[in-house]
Amino acid sequence: MTPEEITKLAEEYAEDATKVMAGDPDLSASDLNGIKRDVAEYAEEIIRWLLRTHCIVSKDKAAELCRLTLEHGSSIDYGLIDGLTDIVCDIFGEQYHAEADKTDFDPDTFNETDK
Repeated sequence: MTPEEITKLAEEYAEDATKVMAGDPDLSASDLNGIKRDVAEYAEEIIRWLLRTHCIVSKDKAAELCRLTLEHGSSIDYGLIDGLTDIVCDIFGEQYHAEADKTDFDPDTFNETDK
């Protein structure tokens, strides 16, 4: 993830995490903004720590990769696609099977004009 993506994700988390506090009549808007800022900064630290050993991929990107492997399963580079499919299925198994269930094409007859 880029630094900008990390910051955006942390800010989204802070917004979501402090929704309940927004209804508190004892908190001023500036107090709430300060809490959101603190939560976002802490979340950013946690995300950066996680990224030292883990990869965070958006579900949209994972689904896109799964769709691509499904669409090109019968390409002339089958060995390469088959290996890639194994990797994608291993890493994103749930998303891969969800995309496979959604497909309305026959991977054996798919070609570039079907996109």
